[in-house]
Amino acid sequence: MKTRFLLPLFLAAAPAAAAQDAPTPNSLTTYYASDFGYGGVMFDLLPATDLEVTAFDVNLSARNFVTVDVYYRVGSSFGFEADPNGWVLLESVQVNGQGTDNPSWVPLTVQAPTFQAGQAYGIYLELQGVTASNTLRYTNNPSTSYANAQLELTTNCAKAAGGITATTFSPREFNGTVYYNTLDGVKPALAALNFVAGQTATLEFRNGTPGAQALVAYSLTGAGPSLTRFGTVELSAPFRTLPLATLDANGAADFSAALPAGAAGRMIWAQGVDLGGSLLTNGLAITVQ
Repeated sequence: MKTRFLLPLFLAAAPAAAAQDAPTPNSLTTYYASDFGYGGVMFDLLPATDLEVTAFDVNLSARNFVTVDVYYRVGSSFGFEADPNGWVLLESVQVNGQGTDNPSWVPLTVQAPTFQAGQAYGIYLELQGVTASNTLRYTNNPSTSYANAQLELTTNCAKAAGGITATTFSPREFNGTVYYNTLDGVKPALAALNFVAGQTATLEFRNGTPGAQALVAYSLTGAGPSLTRFGTVELSAPFRTLPLATLDANGAADFSAALPAGAAGRMIWAQGVDLGGSLLTNGLAITVQ
C-alpha cells in the first residue's frame, strides 16, 4: 500500500517543540482505585511470547517529581517478598507524579532483559523518599491475575518503606500498567529509496504485521536518542510523525512523495514502528542527493 505525504512540510524547518510520544504500545492494565499507599508493590509477569518491558504506569500520591526503583527477578516474586535473593535493580527512574488514582509514567531508559515465554518474572517497584504525602498507592484485595494474549500479570503484595526486607503487606493489588514490546517475529524494517532532489522518494516499510497500521516518524536535527512509549528511538527532538499507513497482506507499506528541487544536501532521520506488534524498525540517516 502506498501513502503520499507532503515533502515541502517534510523538509521544512522543524518548529522548536518537544518530541512527540508515539502512540501507546502493547500494554496490560490492572485498575486505579487505591485504598492505601506505602513504599512499594510486587507482582508477577508471565509472558506467553518473548517480550521486553519498556515502561510502567504506577499510582502515586505525589504531584511532583519522585524516584521509583524498578527491580526484577527471574522466577516468581511469591516466596521472595522479603528475600533479596535474585532481585536485580534495573533502573532508578525520575517520575512526574500525577496524584492519587492517576497513572504516573515510569519510562525505562535502559534496555530491559528479554522476558522469555513461559518463564515467570517477579517485579518490585519501590518508591524512594516515602512520606505521608509521597506514597505508592495500591488496593487491599486478594491476589488477582490480569491477562491478554501475550502477557499475564498476577498481583502479590505491598511493601513498607525500606526495600525488599521491609515489612510485607499481603495480599495487595498493584494499580498500574505494564508496557512492552513483543519479540516473537522478524523485526520490521525501513528502507529509503531514491531520495534525489526533484524526484519521487519512497520510504519502504517491510516485515510488519499484515493488516496492522505502521507509523513513521522523522527528524531534521539528528539521530537521538529520544525516549518514547515505544522505547528509545534514533531521532532527535523535535520530530514529527507521518500519516498512518495500513500494512498489506505481506506486512508492507510505502510512503512516497516528490522531493523539492532545492532539497539536495539536506539530512533526514527516520524510524518506524509496527503498531500491531509495537516493534521499532531500524533507524535511517538519509542525505538527499
